[in-house]
Formats: sequence, C-alpha cells, structure tokens
Amino acid sequence: MSAQGDIAAVVVSHQSASTIGDCVSRLLVCAGVGAVIVVDNDSRDGTVEIVRTLLHADPRLMLLENADNPGFGTACNQGAARTDLPWLALVNPDCLLEPGDLQRLLAHARARPDTGLLGAALVDERGEQTPPRTAATPASAGCLPVVAIAAACGSRPIRR
Repeated sequence: MSAQGDIAAVVVSHQSASTIGDCVSRLLVCAGVGAVIVVDNDSRDGTVEIVRTLLHADPRLMLLENADNPGFGTACNQGAARTDLPWLALVNPDCLLEPGDLQRLLAHARARPDTGLLGAALVDERGEQTPPRTAATPASAGCLPVVAIAAACGSRPIRR
C-alpha cells in the first residue's frame, strides 16, 4: 500500500487534452489515491504533453503511451498491471472528481464484498444526475463518463 492510499486510479485517454489536466490534478488530491496511471491511446492533440508537465509534481503519477489505440479494456489492463495496490478505480478523463468521491465509493465497495465492480451515479456541475449513455451514443455526444472501483483481480483481465 502506498503511503497516500490503496487506490490506483487508471485513466484511459485518447484525444483528451481539454480535460486530462483537470482530471489528473483532481485525482491526485482525492483521499485514498496511492497512484494515478494514465494510459494514453495514441493521442495527437497534446494530451500526452499535458500529462508530462504534471509528472514532476507528484511521484504517484505515471504515464504509459501506446503507439496505437488498442481499446479501453486493453488500456485498463495495461494500467492495472503497473500497480500492486489492492483497489482499482477506472476513471474516464472527462470525469472531474471531488476529494472524497473515491473514498465514498471504496466504502460502498468494502461494505459489499460479494460485488466485483461498483459504479457511481454521475452528476453534472449543477448537481443533476447525468443520464446514462450507451456505446451506441454517437461520438459527437462526448465520452462515456465512467468511474468505477473494483478489488484488484490479479491476472484476470478487464473486458469491455
């Protein structure tokens, strides 16, 4: 366990320059976060450069760069393989968390040991719940907002 916490936040990015800096900065101040692992899927919009500027500020931040876009599940597995912390939080780069959000999600997960993956209700800046979107939602509608936490499962891969 890290001195900072036992949650590893894995952020899969692709063309996420507009939100990645805020996402990572917020994750680094979240209670319980021991590592933030950004796995970039071949962004060409400055995403990687933004994350690189943040690397020196906190040793808990790590950047993995893919030369192509192998997909969300593969990138999640790449990030998960880089940590031995007991909890994984999968966070989309457009999710802007508050400092206690992951601790609350972790408390719910610990209270339900028979549950493998726990997702959160997402709200917008006005505090209104964000309607769920599906993979069939057009890309023009934005990224699928994801924040989920699970006990690290060793060699079992994450699939989407």
